[in-house]
This record gives sequence, C-alpha cells and structure tokens, in this order.
Amino acid sequence: MKTIPLGAPAFDTLEYKDRLEENGFTEQQAITLTEVHMSVANNLEKRAANKTDIEISKNELKQDISDTKAELKQDINHLADELRTTTAELRQEIIETKKGLELKIHKTKNELEVKIDNLRGDIKADIIGIEAVLYKTLHKHFIITIGAVLACNTLLLAVISYIN
Repeated sequence: MKTIPLGAPAFDTLEYKDRLEENGFTEQQAITLTEVHMSVANNLEKRAANKTDIEISKNELKQDISDTKAELKQDINHLADELRTTTAELRQEIIETKKGLELKIHKTKNELEVKIDNLRGDIKADIIGIEAVLYKTLHKHFIITIGAVLACNTLLLAVISYIN
C-alpha cells in the first residue's frame, strides 16, 4: 500500500480495500483498485492549484498587467507625439494657405482697382464726349436762339419803322 501524500484529503485505503473484498473482490483486485484510486487522487491533486500555484499565477498576472500598462503608456505617448506633430503640420499648412489666400486677395484687389480706374477713365472720357456734344448742341441752339431774337428784333424794328 502507498501512503497518503501531505495535503491530500483523508482517504482510508485499508477500509476501502476491506470493503472491496467484502463485496466479492479478491485481495489482489482490491489492492489494485485501491492503488488506482490513490493514483487518480494524486493526479487530481497534482493538477489542482495550491496556494503557491495561485500566488505564482497572481504574480504572473500582475507582471502581465504591469507590462500591458507600460505598453499602453508607450502607445499613448507615441500617439500623443504623432498628434502633436500632425497638429504642428496642420497649423503650418493653415498658415501657408492663409498667406496664399491673402496674396490672391491682394492680387485680385489690385486687378479690380486697375479695372475700376480704367472704367473711371472710360466714364470720364464718355462724360467729356457727352459734354462736348452738349456744348456743341447748346452752342447751335444758342446761335439759333440769338439769330431768332435778332430776327425778331429786326422784324420788330421794321414794323415800328413802317408804322412811323
């Protein structure tokens, strides 16, 4: 018979063997069955976690958690660095785009000012042309009016001379 290992649940192998013999097993069969039963119990005990096993697993889990935290912290720091870099790049692009737009706006403004000045010149020339036409027309009307007044005066004088 084998002895019971420390920490195993109490199992009376002699009582177990005697009960098997009482129920018709031979002594050799009862001993073999008891040994098999003890072997199964020992294997189960070997597979069962004890306090040390649990402590080792606990420490391994703590280390895994610590490693994961460190990896996450590195990943977060890496992402934060990427975010800062991307933000700086985007700010630079915004500044460059703003400068480009300001240059285009300034150029367009200057082009519009030139066009406006040209239109002003064209309008002034048109006004001068219209004024010249008006002056000529006024001049003609003035001459015609003076001629008519002179003709009327002459006619009036002729009528007065005729009457006298």
